[in-house]
Amino acid sequence: MNSSLPSHGNSIGCHPHDLSGGTPHQSPVIRVCLILIAIVNILSCPLTVVLNALVMVAVKGKSRLRCHKSNILLAALASTDFMVGLLLQPVFVAELITLLLDKAFGGVCLLSHISRVGISCSSFISFLHLALLSGERFLALKRPFAHLDLVTTSRLLCASALAWLLPLILHIRLPFGKTILLPMNMFLMFVTMIFIIFCHVTVFRETRRHEQRLVTQQVTQEAREKFEKEKKAVKITFIILAVFILCCLPFVAFRVVSQLTHGTEKPTETVKIVGQLSRSMLLLNSLLNPIIYSVRIKQFRVSFKELLGGTRNVVRPEGLGVFRAPNAADS
Repeated sequence: MNSSLPSHGNSIGCHPHDLSGGTPHQSPVIRVCLILIAIVNILSCPLTVVLNALVMVAVKGKSRLRCHKSNILLAALASTDFMVGLLLQPVFVAELITLLLDKAFGGVCLLSHISRVGISCSSFISFLHLALLSGERFLALKRPFAHLDLVTTSRLLCASALAWLLPLILHIRLPFGKTILLPMNMFLMFVTMIFIIFCHVTVFRETRRHEQRLVTQQVTQEAREKFEKEKKAVKITFIILAVFILCCLPFVAFRVVSQLTHGTEKPTETVKIVGQLSRSMLLLNSLLNPIIYSVRIKQFRVSFKELLGGTRNVVRPEGLGVFRAPNAADS
């Protein structure tokens, strides 16, 4: 996510505090850690691709999932995670294997640059999609009537495309990139963070207000059930955001520290391993997201079983998922 931090070193952006910037022969401790990190990513890579593909196919093929707009944004977020598992994790694993084989510095440096820039870009894209999810939840609870009019499938897809386009543009290295694109990148990240905080604080206050109204006033059962579903949807959005932040923090902290100590001292083995672990955690976030969907949203679990088993189950009204709209037709 910390894409605003520029690269130093040679023309392709090798950073001296990356593992590739050390000596050509690693100690046994580093090699064991590299092997463990590589094994974890090799095992999680196919799961990341399959689970996120299931999310996209389920939302695309099931009208009962598409009827709630949040699921469209979850599918858009899954598309980012799908590309991470399909492209970035193999590159990261190739970098680790190249390091283990003690290949030439240039090859390690190129793979390191590709994985670092790709991870930074994909994390920024995911961050923007989380902002869209937060905004959609804000409108659903704070402005429900405006939510019905403003939030449409076409607009959500356009917003998702913009969330893909902006980080890609900001990661293009241009002659003036260090002086112009860096402030733009930092400004966009800052504005996005403020927007997410504002949405979640407002939604939290609105949820508390609704809860007090349910206690003190007579409310229909239908309105009560609708509020409970919206409340669960907010919790899921918050869980996804919290997990993303937890996965990003080590990477951001490592990049900040490495920039502050750039050129002052030779990186230790611990620093090198932390750098690889921080990138690996960001990659593993793409696996955690579809697991969160399947654990917290029953409708996704049912859809996954239908897709994997080739069956077509009938979901009872009381077992509908969090993002289920009333009386929606099944696909």
